[in-house]
Amino acid sequence: MLVAAALAVAGTAARWQLDRAAEKEVLFAAFAAGDTGDALTELPPDGAAGALRYRRVSLSGRYDGGHQILLDNIPADGRPGYHVLTPLRLVDGSAVLVNRGWVPADGDRSRLPDVALGAADVTISGRIDRLPQPSVRLAAPPGPASAPWPRRLFFPDAAAASAELGYRVRDYQLLLDPSAPDGFRRDWSPAEFGPEHHLGYAVQWAGLGLTAVVLWVVLSLRRRAPSS
Repeated sequence: MLVAAALAVAGTAARWQLDRAAEKEVLFAAFAAGDTGDALTELPPDGAAGALRYRRVSLSGRYDGGHQILLDNIPADGRPGYHVLTPLRLVDGSAVLVNRGWVPADGDRSRLPDVALGAADVTISGRIDRLPQPSVRLAAPPGPASAPWPRRLFFPDAAAASAELGYRVRDYQLLLDPSAPDGFRRDWSPAEFGPEHHLGYAVQWAGLGLTAVVLWVVLSLRRRAPSS
């Protein structure tokens, strides 16, 4: 019974890791495919982040530097920090959040990083991606309308971000190209770990299951061996 339970656990864990590896392969392939083809020159509609994830875009508009969002609780290399989400407003009235990269947080939470921007028109290039999502989303009450900018927010969806800004933004973000100006640290990757990470874990779980079988066989043979 114990061996069967161990095999079931090891098999389930190994299959889960293989599934995760397959998902990561799809993500990394989509990220690489984003470099091919012509860049989009218009904002896709809401709901496009799934089919067009990592597709490149090139847009002209104006940053709303006076109303920026600091996406809170984003660590990097063991340090706390933020992703800087800056609205880009286009001439047709549409808007999208541009992720300008990661900045470290000050040890004093009352001190915010300097993410100021000029008011000039810009042409930016980047990739379409889903808005960052936490593993568990907790309802958070909106801050007061008089709260200063930039504002620290915990993983707002498009509706929450639009409510804070006072105008509607698309339900996805744009990852600003690493070579583009007016950005911060941008080590964009579709996932923290690649598929090989999960394949390694799958092999380990399969090895544990095989070890359990070998131990059961050895112990069974010892119990059955005649005493001299």
